[in-house]
Amino acid sequence: VAEIMVWSRVLSDNEMSSVSKYLKEIVLGWAPPPPPSPPPPSPPPPSPSPPPPPPPNSPPPPSPSPPPAPPPPSPPPAPPPPSPPPPPVPASPPPAELHGIELADVDKSNNVTRFEFLAFIESIASFANNFAHAVVTDELWATMDKDSDGILDVVEFNAVSKRLGSGALVAEPVVVYSTRNIKYMYDFTTTSSKSKQDVCTDAIWVRQESSVLPKDSNGWHEYYKTLLSNNVDPLEYADDCFSAGGKETVVVGQAGFPYAVPMIVSRPGTNTILLDSYSEKTNDEAADDESATFARVFGKDLELDFTSTKRLPDIIHVFDDTGVDLSPSQVAAWQEMSHQFSRTSEVNVTVLETRHGGGNQKSFQDDTSTIVKGAVMFPSAWTNDANTCGLFNASIFVTEVGKEGNPTEYKTDDSGWFELSLTRGKSFVIGASFPDHTICHIGQSLDDAVHETSCGDRRQNVTLTGVQDGNYVFFADTTKANVDLGMYQGECEGVYSGATFKITPINGCHAPIEVTSADIGGWVTNVQNLPQGI
Repeated sequence: VAEIMVWSRVLSDNEMSSVSKYLKEIVLGWAPPPPPSPPPPSPPPPSPSPPPPPPPNSPPPPSPSPPPAPPPPSPPPAPPPPSPPPPPVPASPPPAELHGIELADVDKSNNVTRFEFLAFIESIASFANNFAHAVVTDELWATMDKDSDGILDVVEFNAVSKRLGSGALVAEPVVVYSTRNIKYMYDFTTTSSKSKQDVCTDAIWVRQESSVLPKDSNGWHEYYKTLLSNNVDPLEYADDCFSAGGKETVVVGQAGFPYAVPMIVSRPGTNTILLDSYSEKTNDEAADDESATFARVFGKDLELDFTSTKRLPDIIHVFDDTGVDLSPSQVAAWQEMSHQFSRTSEVNVTVLETRHGGGNQKSFQDDTSTIVKGAVMFPSAWTNDANTCGLFNASIFVTEVGKEGNPTEYKTDDSGWFELSLTRGKSFVIGASFPDHTICHIGQSLDDAVHETSCGDRRQNVTLTGVQDGNYVFFADTTKANVDLGMYQGECEGVYSGATFKITPINGCHAPIEVTSADIGGWVTNVQNLPQGI
């Protein structure tokens, strides 16, 4: 059948006949059977022959007698009792409407590019603007673009439209969350809130080296293509449903990568998004914001919780770390004695020269390092209320108090964070810098760093005295950027009105935002509250 109709009650025989008639004659276009032909007319009866003439001298024929009187009419039969009216026949839905090419052909070229098709699918799904991105694999596109010219002509698009209308082409949702730092996380567990039925929605955490996520449909296409090339297809990890309760979370990717992207997927066909014209109207009614997306895709009665074990690396003590290479005799002694106490753990070896009868004194210096973490953050008021936007590639300078020489330089990662390996118990001066930026030290709280919008008279560095475990250092970048926006009519000085600009952070620390020419107050203006460097 070309259309699926659903009722909330059992249909009668008459109703089923009406539905079958609708499917055959309206949807499938079958012609109704012709009415039976009438029987051929019977030939007229033969005309009676005239009577023979009477013989001569015969008496005249008798006069005809009058016809007998008709019997009295019988009373008319009583009318039959009225039959009950038949049950109402459900209204047959109109035949499925197919999407016309004009809905996807934005530039009116009478064909549809791949970019236009992705935007068309995103529009049908009716998720929040700039929030959902459609991914069409190269293999699927090849089945639609029959002549491999990179576009869909009218014939090709109409064929795709029929697949959309019949449900042969649907969208499988994958909900992606922002990256998480799982460098010291182990033993991930997924727990479902459903207690009486199996759960066909699961999570997969994909490790990656950077915290940056794609910012548009083209970027997500390349991202998904890379996953497939590494034999990682998120949809394959939700093939099996699991009983309510906890299960081990699937974590894929190179173990040394510090970041992971949480993805929520369902077994294919469980939470499919239909893309026909009727479902588009339903999708429009359910269009939501980011906070309601999970409930729309996976249902309001499902909650997934993720837990893990955090274990910091073991503290390995280092003694007498002078930074000078070992001499040949010291190397030989280390090779001979470094495993005196354990075959798996090395020990420091110090060679002392002494003489018979002489005295010797040796003091061991503990140069064990500890990790100091921190970040250079942008104010959340300037980054769509996100507390995950930091300055990439900022310089962090570290100088040991009382020690001469140039400071050691570190760099922040994509999200603005850094880690410093410093000797426990010593004191250090830590500062942050980036060309033409205003950066100042805020304190040890991330919340303070993202809520500061002005440095004022704050210093650019801080002194940590007696460094120990658990030290944090946060800086704020309060630099404002000048952005000139304008959409001119070719080489003329005239500008278009009603333009909308989308601002997307390259490092993906928050979702894109849109501003109009009216929002920014002019065509050539200073867009305030946009940090420079993001």
